[in-house]
Amino acid sequence: MTVYKLIKIRNHEYIAYHAIVKMADGSAITIEKDGRLFSYKDYLCIGIDAKEINNTKGTLVFIPDDVLFIPDNEQQN
Repeated sequence: MTVYKLIKIRNHEYIAYHAIVKMADGSAITIEKDGRLFSYKDYLCIGIDAKEINNTKGTLVFIPDDVLFIPDNEQQN
């Protein structure tokens, strides 16, 4: 599934942001920017389990109908 998602990114327009994700659960991923919290539904974490996210630095990729979170390498064990 990861390979499929990466191919999908390559073949579509997308927007990517480096961010710190505060938390993720089964229903939403939450980031903080300028003192405001933003939540996004229907996300997919790549290379990290959503339960392990707690103030994790990484890249958020927005493509039509999807939000992907890819953690920075330094965050992984």
